[in-house]
Amino acid sequence: MPRLISGVNPSSYAAGSMREFVVMAGASTQSTGLTTGDIITLDTNIISRNMSVDQANERFVALFPGFYFVGAHHLGESPGSQFHIRKNGNTISGAYVQTNATVTSNDNLSAQRLIGLEVGDYIDFRVNGGEIHENANFNFMWAYMISPLV
Repeated sequence: MPRLISGVNPSSYAAGSMREFVVMAGASTQSTGLTTGDIITLDTNIISRNMSVDQANERFVALFPGFYFVGAHHLGESPGSQFHIRKNGNTISGAYVQTNATVTSNDNLSAQRLIGLEVGDYIDFRVNGGEIHENANFNFMWAYMISPLV
């Protein structure tokens, strides 16, 4: 028997209604890129439904337990640029990408994963090498709940 989540209307989990659990954001428009160790900002083009964007800490926070499709797209600005998708500060296995060592700028990077999140778990995006171009016209991050945890 599936477990009902307290305080959530079960009809919100009806087929086709999961789009109500979504968060998207873009990185800010700046003339300088983000470098190793920087957390990618979530401060433009924010769309949030039943999920929180913690702008002070640059993270998506789960308000409901579920399986989420999480991803990001960015431009690398130097050879070997890379970013990681992290859950609660830890890199998600396989959720990172790196530019080709010979590319000098504007190399497209995308990563996505299906991940289980509990209430209060958070997702952030960290530059782990090189430089990431920080511009809302090219960069975006997202999380969609595709199924509740039962």
